[in-house]
Amino acid sequence: MGTEQVTSGNFSRKKAERGAPDPVIYIVEDESLIALDLRERLRKLHYQVCAVSASGEEAVERVGEFHPDLVLMDIRLKGEMDGIDAAMAIRERHDIPVVFLTAYAEEKTLERARITEPYGYVLKPVQDRELDINIQIALYRHKADQELRRTKKWLDTLLLSLGDGLLATAPGGKVLLMNPAAERLTGWTFEESFGRSADEVVRLVDEERAEEGDSPAKEVHNVFLLARDGSRTPVSVSSGSVRDSDGKEYGSVLLLHDMSERLRYEVELRRAKVAAEQANRAKSEFFAVVTHEFRTPLNGIVGMADLLLAGECTPKQKEYVEILRSSSEVLLSLVNDILDLSKIDAGRLEITERPFDLPLLLDQLCRVFSLRCARKGLHFSLDIAPDVPVTVWGDGLRLRQILMNLLENAYKFTHEGCVEVEVSEVKRDDFISTLQFVVRDTGIGIAREKQAAIFDRFTQADGSARRKYSGTGLGLSIARELATLLEGTITLESELGKGSAFQVELPFRIARDEK
Repeated sequence: MGTEQVTSGNFSRKKAERGAPDPVIYIVEDESLIALDLRERLRKLHYQVCAVSASGEEAVERVGEFHPDLVLMDIRLKGEMDGIDAAMAIRERHDIPVVFLTAYAEEKTLERARITEPYGYVLKPVQDRELDINIQIALYRHKADQELRRTKKWLDTLLLSLGDGLLATAPGGKVLLMNPAAERLTGWTFEESFGRSADEVVRLVDEERAEEGDSPAKEVHNVFLLARDGSRTPVSVSSGSVRDSDGKEYGSVLLLHDMSERLRYEVELRRAKVAAEQANRAKSEFFAVVTHEFRTPLNGIVGMADLLLAGECTPKQKEYVEILRSSSEVLLSLVNDILDLSKIDAGRLEITERPFDLPLLLDQLCRVFSLRCARKGLHFSLDIAPDVPVTVWGDGLRLRQILMNLLENAYKFTHEGCVEVEVSEVKRDDFISTLQFVVRDTGIGIAREKQAAIFDRFTQADGSARRKYSGTGLGLSIARELATLLEGTITLESELGKGSAFQVELPFRIARDEK
């Protein structure tokens, strides 16, 4: 029998014209009448026949040309290659399902046919319903097999690329799956571990007690994984149950994350932190020593300038000496600020608590600034609430330094209006009184977006202020650092062009008779 076929060009054109074509069948049958009958039956069942071949050799050669959805193959073909051999060759070269046509059902033939993994059998004489059902089942199975292979390939790729070790176990804890990362960590190959207990393959040792840890079926951290050769790897272990739609557990998944790199990083980070702290302390100690050495000759310069001013000087000489003294005081103030910051950074700034007269301290401090404000044309006021205790225990020197820095800041940036100091008690608990000190001014104010950085070191409100007003921007930073050391807080309320108000809250111990 000759080969009947639709040419590949015409067939492709017909498929494109139909848009969603019916399944395409390649018939391999050496009996011409049966082949024609099959072709007509398939047409009536809404299948397309791309070609009909009478020999297995021709089918193997031509099937790749047409790429049919299914091959309907007579199991017994004349010639050197029967249907089973042809089906095996097609299976090896192409992903096309084969359904056998057979008039015989002896076990020997079927056993040989099973090797080709056919997708069905249709007995001769062919019945339309049986033919249609077998083709539909074969096409469905083939589509499912393709999807399964794609899923398996995706999973295999995922498991191979996964950096963490992964084991899948059956409900009894037997190993069913292991990826290469898990093989490297445990020292077991998948073939060796398959069917073994997960407890035997994944041996965990508690990091602190150095004893056998919990079962790997439980979630644990900070443990060592004992490999088959006895080596130990720090790991983080987690697991989860795998359940079906009814909630029944049919296995679990175990993940092993190698913590070696992270632990090495943490060790290096701790070492770097210690080294940075040591370097910072060395820097602070250096600044403390240097600034201390600066302060001695600067005090000498200020003292000698005072002596010169007390003696006989010409007006020009007096002007020069006053400039010398003023510049020395500015430099001395800067050195003192740097010295204080260095002591704070080095942890050497000591807080000394002793009783002191709070109103007296405030009066002495504010008297100096009152005179300075008067010379500048500013109004100055001090308001102490009646409930503020007189004698308190604390570091009066540091309190004075905080208020002095805030007052210096207010004085510098206020050109008209007033500078005010208000003191009140905001809370009293047994012998602890929390006092609030408010330094308020009517100066240039601070923009809202600049207020968060105003306490940073070497920072003023903006570039124009830095050019117009002298100073290093250390005063507010020192005030905040000192307030923190005194277990207090310092906050700011300000509006650009309308002034600022700094609130300092500090706890002080009070005498029993003032409670």
